[in-house]
Amino acid sequence: MTEAEKYNGPSLIIAYAPCINHGIDMSHSQNEEKLAVEAGYWPLYRFNPELRKEGKNPFQLDSKEPTRDPQELRD
Repeated sequence: MTEAEKYNGPSLIIAYAPCINHGIDMSHSQNEEKLAVEAGYWPLYRFNPELRKEGKNPFQLDSKEPTRDPQELRD
């Protein structure tokens, strides 16, 4: 969020936010978000056009390869 805030122009933050309507106990929402990333259900990435000035790719994939089965998320 800090990187988006610092950008001199429009920024968009897309976030995964589970809710009680998904049948999730909200006291565990941060864990659900972590599991979604670990299962590859929700990738973590950034796009910063300013990186082009440094000769870098503006798209950065921060997620690692999935380490969990997505079916585990609902078990």
